[in-house]
Amino acid sequence: MTPRRPRHELHRSAPAVWAVRRGAAALRRPAALRRPAVRRAGQPGQPPRTSGKATAATVTGLVGLFTICCGFFVASSIAAVVLGFLARKEIEASGGALGGRTQALAGIIAGCIGIAAFLLSIVLVATGAVDYDFDYSTS
Repeated sequence: MTPRRPRHELHRSAPAVWAVRRGAAALRRPAALRRPAVRRAGQPGQPPRTSGKATAATVTGLVGLFTICCGFFVASSIAAVVLGFLARKEIEASGGALGGRTQALAGIIAGCIGIAAFLLSIVLVATGAVDYDFDYSTS
């Protein structure tokens, strides 16, 4: 009969890796086989929830940017700025329970760019630099 090897020497022949901690052997699965830890709300180390207002600010800001050509969608840019500031205020008041500060900032920036582009287009049309008379008749 062959002599048994100590557990800490089995790591090359066994499918699981044996780790020695504080003198006691503990079975540990390789990282690829481990299940991720289930995190519940309120546990330490859990990332904070994202503020819904921050997400709405980002979405409405992007809608305002992608629809600059339509003048009535400037309301989307205004909503993005308002929602962005409300989200930042809500995130600060939550004491770390809510996240999404960067999303709120992105909504504010996108909304401001949309409003600035709208105002620039009004100035360009008012000064005659851009003509919106789409009369392409050749006669």
